[in-house]
Amino acid sequence: MDKKYVGNISAEGTYAKAIDTYNTASIKGVLWERIQNNSLAEHTTRKALQGLFVKVKEEEKAIRLDPVHRVTDILKRVFGWEFE
Repeated sequence: MDKKYVGNISAEGTYAKAIDTYNTASIKGVLWERIQNNSLAEHTTRKALQGLFVKVKEEEKAIRLDPVHRVTDILKRVFGWEFE
């Protein structure tokens, strides 16, 4: 993300500048909530982890509710189901 591309500017630098501009336009949080972190790497990592946990939640729910999703012996043991 720090590799410089167009105009000798990196994606990280562009994101940081955009967030800083947004925060300035918000009059340091008076008009709307400030964004505390202007790191693109941290933002994308945080969003990816949130998405991962959403998927894990959905899959766990499917495993608990639908026998079709209980496809391995270990899942059957972990969730306490007898072998069919």
